[in-house]
This record gives sequence, C-alpha cells and structure tokens, in this order.
Amino acid sequence: TGSFVVGDKVAVVVGSGPSHQGNGAKELAHGARVDMLKNKTDQCIVFSGAGKTKREALKTTMKHLGGTDRMEKALFFLECFGLNERCVKLQYDEGGALVGARIEDMTQKVPFPASGVPCRYECSSYMRVCGLQERDIEAVWAVVTGCEHLMKVQFVDGKKKDYWDDGGCALGDPDNNVEKTCWAWGTDADVLRTELVCTTIQARGGPIVKEHPVPLANRMRNSLVDSIFTALLKWLINAVNSLMDSGGSHTNLVSLLDVAGPAKKPLSPTLQQLFQNISCEVVHSHFLYHSFVKGGEECLCEGVQCPNMPPFVDNMPCVQMLVGPGSGVLPLLNHDSSLGPSTDIGLCDTIVDTFGEKNPFFKSESVAGCFTVRHISGNVSYDVNGWLHENRMAVKPAFKYFMRASDDPLIKNLLPEPHENVNLYASRGSMFLNRITEVIREVNLMTPRLVVCLEPASPMHAMEQLSACGVLDMMEAAAADPYTMRLTYKQFEDRFKSASMNSLTNPKDRVKAVCKKLGINPESAQFGSTKIFLKAEAVRKLQDAIEMGP
Repeated sequence: TGSFVVGDKVAVVVGSGPSHQGNGAKELAHGARVDMLKNKTDQCIVFSGAGKTKREALKTTMKHLGGTDRMEKALFFLECFGLNERCVKLQYDEGGALVGARIEDMTQKVPFPASGVPCRYECSSYMRVCGLQERDIEAVWAVVTGCEHLMKVQFVDGKKKDYWDDGGCALGDPDNNVEKTCWAWGTDADVLRTELVCTTIQARGGPIVKEHPVPLANRMRNSLVDSIFTALLKWLINAVNSLMDSGGSHTNLVSLLDVAGPAKKPLSPTLQQLFQNISCEVVHSHFLYHSFVKGGEECLCEGVQCPNMPPFVDNMPCVQMLVGPGSGVLPLLNHDSSLGPSTDIGLCDTIVDTFGEKNPFFKSESVAGCFTVRHISGNVSYDVNGWLHENRMAVKPAFKYFMRASDDPLIKNLLPEPHENVNLYASRGSMFLNRITEVIREVNLMTPRLVVCLEPASPMHAMEQLSACGVLDMMEAAAADPYTMRLTYKQFEDRFKSASMNSLTNPKDRVKAVCKKLGINPESAQFGSTKIFLKAEAVRKLQDAIEMGP
C-alpha cells in the first residue's frame, strides 16, 4: 500500500491500508483548496477506480476539504442504495468556509441488488442523522421490501391453445410474494397479478389481451423493480440535498467526481458495463489532453519554447467510435431504441456494418449479437442481447397506474404519470450521453485533478493497472515538461511581493524585476504574454524567498 503524486495534478493511491491514509489525495485536496482561495476558481478532483481504496480516498479528501460527518453518513447510505458514480459539490463562501454541499447522480438506472440493500440498521440511523423524517424512512424500507418480494416471483410456461400460440405464462408464487409486495406498497394484488402475465391493448374493436412469454414477463418484472429502485435513490438524493442546503450563496466549488473503474470482463451483457467503460475512456482522454497537449498549446499561445513531449497512445478515436455524433455505438443504440420494430441482432449488425474491421478499436465476433472493443484496460466483449429493452427504460403504463394508486404519498409519486407515446421518454443512453457531456463541460471550466485508486493483487498487477489508467504516460509527460509552475503575472504578484516593482507599471516588467532581485537564472524562467513559466530551480528559489520572508 502507499500513495504518490505525479506532478501537481495526479495522485495514485494503492490499497487502503493505514500506512498512507490517503496522503496523495490529501496533497491534491490541499492544492485544490489553495488554488480556489488564491485564484477564486472552481476546482475538480476526479476519483477513478473501485472498491474500498476509492471510498477511503474520497472520504479522506472530503474531510480534508471541510466535509462534515453528516455528509459522510449520507454518502454511506446512498452507496448502499446503489450510488456508485456520483459528484459531490462542496460549496464555499468568499472566505473559504464550507457553506453547503450537493450530491449529484451520475447513473441513469440502478439495478436492484440481488442480495437486497445491505446495512439496514446503519442506513436507518444515518438517515435520521441527516434529518429524514421517521415516516419517510419507513416508506423507504417498504419500497425495498416490496422489491425484494417481487423479485422472488417466478413464472412458468402456460398451456398452448394451438400451434401458433406461444402459451404465455402463469405465476409460480407458492409463497404469496405478490400479496407481500402489495401489502408493503399499499397497492392492489389482483392488478399486479394480471399485469405481470399479460398486457391489455385498447383496439378499435375492443380490448385485446396479449399474454407474456416467460422471458418477457421476467424482463418486465425486472424493469419495474429497477425503475422503482432508481426512482427511490433519486428521491433520497433530493431529500439529502434539500437538508444539506444552507440557503446561503456560495462563491466557489470543489467538485469531487467519483467514476467507476474500467469493467474488464470476458463478456459484458449489460448496458451499465458499456456506460462504465465509456466514462473511463472519456476521463482518460481528458487527462491525456491536459498532460500532453494543453501545455504545448499554452506555450505556443504565450510565445515561449515548447517542451518536447514523449509520444502517447491517444484514445480519442475509441471515444469517437463509442459516442461520436450520429455514427457512434451509443447514438446507434439510441436511434434503434426509438424504432418500434428494431431487434438486438439488427442493432449489432448495424454496429458491425458501421465499423467492421476498419476501426482498430473494434472487432466483430463470430457469435451473433457480440462485438469486441479495445478499451484502455484491454479488450472487452459485449453481448447486445436485451440492450434495446434496457435502454428504453420500458415500464408499461399499467404499472405506473398501479403504483400511483398506492396510499403512501412517497410510493405513489415514485413513477411519473403514464404517457401514451413511450418514445417521447429519453432513453438511458441519451440521458447518459447528455450527462457525461455536461460533466466534461463543467470539468473544463474548472482546474482538474485526478486520483487513481488501485487494488492490485501483486506488484506486476499494479504496473498493469498503472499502464491501463494512463498514469505511466502521465509520469513521462510530467518528467518531460520542464515548467513545474505556470502562473499569470497577477498570480505571481499576489504570492511574491517586492519593493523593487512599485516603480514599474507593466505587470510583466514587475515580475521580471522580482526574478532578477531573487537571482533567478533567465533560463529557468520564461516570460510569456500573460504568464510566467518556471522550472524547478526557479520554484525552489521562490519558495526559499517565501520562507525567509521580506
């Protein structure tokens, strides 16, 4: 276990043992706070990885930035409810005091955990600490209990009426889980029994009852449970945000952006795995740009000598293949989701025809409905079976009417009012695409930092993870860039004051005078049009001058 810092914008935390206690994350948090107070600019710290290491690094950083015990407890119980990708925005006043916080969800749909929600006693206790009312806490657990019982409902094949009939399905519910579900939700069990096994279509000649085959019944049941559980999580987030809102105005933000690490499985059948890997690719591309490209562009604009940066593997073609407008994998999924007759196999054929063997990051598989993408973490194979249904977030209107008939005010408002045209609802993919675009836009307006959290099984595995996350490339970039500090002339003057610059009117001339007074070698400081670029030797002399005082 341990931690180290690459340059001043990237930290690596390995393991969650007590030997480091997130010192690398603390150092980045301290730099973010100093930048916010001195430059009055918003800051962003991105946490990438998974497991206990990332949770501890995030908790340590939040505490170092002034986060309260109530915020920590809120994150704990929200994580138990499936909030694994989140953005915590810490709000500060002009003097740097924490005046509020806001938690934002990065996910679009949270699947109900197979083992249920863990740590019920601790979650209930922490909800009370955060200020939730007892009646709301009881309603939250009633929703969870109903979901648990409904997931236990089984379906069996029905009898075929003729050759063309698929037989539909029937409920296999010897433990009366439907009644237990409706008792918890305050709804009608007869309605739920009927809607689980068939759908009534209102046609011109009268109603038509369409029986569900077993696979469709399972998908519709799972979609209902996942939609209810996702809506419950969003209700909890909104409740926590309203209780943590101080009502006062804030001047600056420090955003703690928590994204999941790359999902590298032999076969990833769910959309969530695709979304997770896209998030990693976008974050990776963003920091590669800041490490290798932005510095050189800034030197060109300022008119100073550009450093010779080492070559690196640019993953932007992979990002464009996944989310590029019109022809990316995600836009193609969203397009086919808006078409009623589309099939999963047809979607896969469209993706293969679009990219085929032309794209080095894409490979079609011999298995129908599968393709492989070469991600930063390695090759990942995707099976598109069920993607269209999952992407549409389809919950039939009868289920929404059923839920809105509940006698509990929290439960009845979890699902929205039914709408006749289901295609008007945004798909999961379009919501994810809009959200990730908004997040990157916000991060570009802030000063970004990255905390990479690793849990390697061996030293060799640690090197593989460092390479997959791009940290080794960023270390080469930090070593190749001779300018360890870049400041505007105003920022420089705020930090280093001298009597010799009072007689000069031009900020650039005043900064040159300070450097000359401190004996800084001209080769160690480059003067651009609006910024000064300092090498390590010049930074050491400036730090010595600060310690010695005026």
